[in-house]
Amino acid sequence: MKILCQSERVLQLAGLSKEDVQLGAENALCVKGVDYALASADLRDINSFEHVLKTKCGLDFSLPTLFISECVLVYLEPTESAGVISWIA
Repeated sequence: MKILCQSERVLQLAGLSKEDVQLGAENALCVKGVDYALASADLRDINSFEHVLKTKCGLDFSLPTLFISECVLVYLEPTESAGVISWIA
């Protein structure tokens, strides 16, 4: 997702501005659209991930939220994947 910060054309194609792309701690990144946020973070560190979601993506945990991880969890250790799923649930 870091390429979004570097390419005006990619931002334009995605319908985003540089203000929509926010860098967080330790390479975490959040791209915000009107009705969504894409977060890039180390899922092995749930506290850091939650911090990125709250501070960079503006996630309101009181609202219904859909998490899409598209094949990410299979690359984590089983206990780490279970931790992410437990946290989301």
